[in-house]
Amino acid sequence: MVVITHTNAHSAEKRIVFIFGVGLVGSAIVKSLASFEKVDVREQKSDWRILDNFHLQLNDLSNMLPDRNLKRVDWVWSAGKAGFAANENEVDSEFLFYQAFLQEIVRLEEQFGIKEKSFIHLVSSAGGLFEGQRVVSTNAEARPKRPYGHLKFKQENLLQDMFQNRCRIYRPSSIFGFYEKGQRVGLITNLIINTFKSRVTSIYGKMDTQRDYVWVGDVGDFIARKIWFDFNGKKDDSNQIHFLVSAKPTSIFEIIYTIQTITNLKVLQKFDKNFSNSDQIIFSRDIIPEGWSSSSLNTCIRKIYQKAFN
Repeated sequence: MVVITHTNAHSAEKRIVFIFGVGLVGSAIVKSLASFEKVDVREQKSDWRILDNFHLQLNDLSNMLPDRNLKRVDWVWSAGKAGFAANENEVDSEFLFYQAFLQEIVRLEEQFGIKEKSFIHLVSSAGGLFEGQRVVSTNAEARPKRPYGHLKFKQENLLQDMFQNRCRIYRPSSIFGFYEKGQRVGLITNLIINTFKSRVTSIYGKMDTQRDYVWVGDVGDFIARKIWFDFNGKKDDSNQIHFLVSAKPTSIFEIIYTIQTITNLKVLQKFDKNFSNSDQIIFSRDIIPEGWSSSSLNTCIRKIYQKAFN
């Protein structure tokens, strides 16, 4: 967990952002938030293995909230060890941690009387919710196919039930970014790293499988701007959910070709015979939110390659 605090030099009012989960997306949110204002950034260790220990750590949050001069507090859930292939037991365990997180927010809002100053943000998953849907547009309904997708669906519903118009949900498609030890980086980054090291990449899909890919820096920047500048005292129910997608479907063949062109190296790959993850997911441009911009795949692949190997 990361705690970001900003104190207004003139009024002494404080803003606090609690970010639970500082992996690929969470760390990008922290980086963007730190660029907006002069803030204090503190990392707090969290125990994601034992629920009782996590409860104890949540109880300590009351010591981090000021008794007065609190202008606003934002709570961000970008945590999650359960990936696309997670089983029922893994997602059930993760949901218990998420549930404890939301329940603690309610307790703290009541204790400090800060309900009107408190806003909650969830990083969900467009891919998990809409897997296999060829055209996801404004009227599309989430129909998750696997435990991971059902987890995201439950998380979204619980958040909206508990906090109504004080929450925001972000649905990024397949995220990729720079390689960082201990973080999931996605297919594209794995392909680049393995190609440079002459290693074979296992791909759970087909050459013509089309997906939607977004750069983690774009995702982090959009969410950070929503945290820091959104709401502004207005209750707007119509923009609770934001699809962070490129709306430019790209096949695995195109990704491999682009990487080989940029690196001038051969991409070694093997395709899983099960093809359990080969469904297409294509998003329409009409679901792209105002203020969202997606970097080009070619530009981002060059960024990863240059940072990693130059």
